[in-house]
Amino acid sequence: MIVYAQAAQPLTDAARAVLQADAPVIVPLFSPRSAQLFAATQPKAPLFIAALSPAVAAGLGDLRCKMVAVADHPDAKALLQALVPLIAAACA
Repeated sequence: MIVYAQAAQPLTDAARAVLQADAPVIVPLFSPRSAQLFAATQPKAPLFIAALSPAVAAGLGDLRCKMVAVADHPDAKALLQALVPLIAAACA
């Protein structure tokens, strides 16, 4: 029995444009699958990634990132906290 299924959604044209530009992009990722799908988009922008867990960070593979912060706990509140140093670094 399938109790959970999530269909991958393509990025919008606007999202693809942002990811191909030169400005820093902060990306929160909640699952290893989302991280893999994101990495497959081959973004060129300087990336600052907040990952919900080490497994999510590992899902990025060899994607070049300026900074990856892993949440202290696998919940949304901790992921928001992981964004704080990323915002500071991206704005520096």
